[in-house]
Amino acid sequence: MVNSEDLKTLLEVSKKATQLKLEMIQMNEELLEEVQKLQNQFRETLEIVKSIKSDSKDILKKHDDLSKDVFKLTILWVTGCIGLIAQCIAYIIKAPK
Repeated sequence: MVNSEDLKTLLEVSKKATQLKLEMIQMNEELLEEVQKLQNQFRETLEIVKSIKSDSKDILKKHDDLSKDVFKLTILWVTGCIGLIAQCIAYIIKAPK
């Protein structure tokens, strides 16, 4: 037969087990909250990375366009200088002696 001491011991063990279960549930809820915070931070970071990637593509396109424009200006400047030199040479050749 089960005596009262055994019942008290079983009750205490049951209380402890219930208390441990409640503590585990609380810890799991806290961990879940932390995981959700980390997921939100990850999403925010991902959005920032996507924005930076988009901005970098725009910057690279602008850089390419600017490089092309600088190249065109350089060609025009060199062509102008060559034309000016040619006119100077033609003027010197045609100048009365």
